[in-house]
Amino acid sequence: MTLKDYYESLGSVKPPKQTFIDTVVEKCGVRANTVRRWVYDNAKPQSEEHIKFLEELTGIERSELWK
Repeated sequence: MTLKDYYESLGSVKPPKQTFIDTVVEKCGVRANTVRRWVYDNAKPQSEEHIKFLEELTGIERSELWK
């Protein structure tokens, strides 16, 4: 087995944080930087649908999402 073979056998599992970002990007139709601002900069989505989606995805109530 070569190093390349070994590397290819590892598969392509995404880290959980990247999977979360990608899921929100896909479902909300926003950019990854927007999602990161929601997470790190205490920015809130303007769309009620986006907030509801984040509640459903995370299981965290809206009042707790941005404290």
